[in-house]
Amino acid sequence: EAENRDSLEADLEHASKQLEDPNFGLKIIGLESAQWFLQALQRDEFTSLADSLKHLDLEDCQIGEVGAKILTAPKRLNKLIHLNLKRNLLRFDGIKYISQASHWPHLTYLDLSFNGIGPAGLKTLLDSHLSIQLRTFKLGANQLGDEGMHLLADATRLNRLNHLLLGFNQIGSEGIRALEKSFHLRTLTHLNLGLNQLGPEGVEHLANLTYLDQLVDLDLNRNKIGDQGMRALSHATQLNTLLKLSLEHNEIGVEGACSLSKAHHLYLLNTLSIGLNAFGCAGVKYLSDARHFGRLSNLYLHNTNTRDAGAGSLASSSHLHGLVELYLH
Repeated sequence: EAENRDSLEADLEHASKQLEDPNFGLKIIGLESAQWFLQALQRDEFTSLADSLKHLDLEDCQIGEVGAKILTAPKRLNKLIHLNLKRNLLRFDGIKYISQASHWPHLTYLDLSFNGIGPAGLKTLLDSHLSIQLRTFKLGANQLGDEGMHLLADATRLNRLNHLLLGFNQIGSEGIRALEKSFHLRTLTHLNLGLNQLGPEGVEHLANLTYLDQLVDLDLNRNKIGDQGMRALSHATQLNTLLKLSLEHNEIGVEGACSLSKAHHLYLLNTLSIGLNAFGCAGVKYLSDARHFGRLSNLYLHNTNTRDAGAGSLASSSHLHGLVELYLH
């Protein structure tokens, strides 16, 4: 971590002596340090550094199109495995350079969240060789919309993907429906669709994606799925591998809580986050009586209008004996 030019140069010189570490990486903090790092990459004395770096974190460094061009210069960073470019003002022009980095054959982790790349930028990436090896692809807040989902639906190169983050992308039900035959996504274990516009219909389409039978983490927070969406989720038996489920702020009422209490295929859950839903004491009673929630260790029920009666239901439940963290505030 470097905060100014002098310390960055010292850190880079020290780093060049640590190249035998298989996890060798750098985290750059701030615009000035990022600019100096990019300059250092172009200097002969740091060639060994550029050739050996495995992990690079440039989050919130605002490198933009110019920085992307330097970063992706031929024969540079060719051992990179993990790259975090979150919040870097890349947009479409910057993404064009990233997509041309065919000399990054080992890259498996790529975070491009909050870069405004849009569907055009996504298409450029998906058409490149860069997407073939990806295991983790973070695309949050990139204005992808349903058009972006159609692109992902056809991106058969993503057949090794485990983690896919698509939060805050204006994705609606049509975007989820586009994934109906995207069997190349069957390897997904983590899927984040939070802060989108799925609605009940979006969850119904999600419930029809039978190939999602390896998911362990599903985030659907802030999608206005309502009780109808919860009914669909309760019938999505392919989700029987889930360990973590996030359903915060989804207009879920008592009926939705009741549906969740009957979703016996969710018996492996250890973390359930369902706060900011006004199902009150009656809803909490349904969850407290659900035998299949016996493995829960973390339960978040904040802002659910849970009163003393609801807290009493949780306290007297014989199924929730494994709880380590319970949030009711």
